Amino acid sequence: MSSLPRSTAVSLALTAAYLVQGLAGLHLPMLNELQSQFSYQFCSGTALGIYLGGQWLLALARSRKWRSSARLLRWHKSMGALAPAVLFVHSTEIGFGYLGVLSSVYLANVVVAAAGPDLLPQRRAIRSAWIVLHVALSAAAVITAGHHAWLALVFT
Repeated sequence: MSSLPRSTAVSLALTAAYLVQGLAGLHLPMLNELQSQFSYQFCSGTALGIYLGGQWLLALARSRKWRSSARLLRWHKSMGALAPAVLFVHSTEIGFGYLGVLSSVYLANVVVAAAGPDLLPQRRAIRSAWIVLHVALSAAAVITAGHHAWLALVFT
């Protein structure tokens, strides 16, 4: 059996680390202090939004049939592997209510992406179902994150 692609191994390890630290209550006091400040929340949330927008470049490239889409796919996978770390910088906790849903959808998408076409059987139906699920989770994460940003800005 061949080894996992590097981006898959990194994304799964970071997702597991994020979940373990959250469930075990392991926190970095300095980071938690920063995360309680509005200016940090705003800056890290903006960075997270830019990160999510950058990940959508692949969809744009493919829909426009850009020649660089193969290179962009490699970038998308590499940057996608870091998704749990990007979330950790913004929030070390999964949260509850709709924030719990947002974090869960975001992390579920990381796991779905990690189990992508490189690991799936080479059947067209399976790959099609995978891409639909990945894009649907991505869209749900972006929509929910946008709602979160709007609420955070309006009610702060």
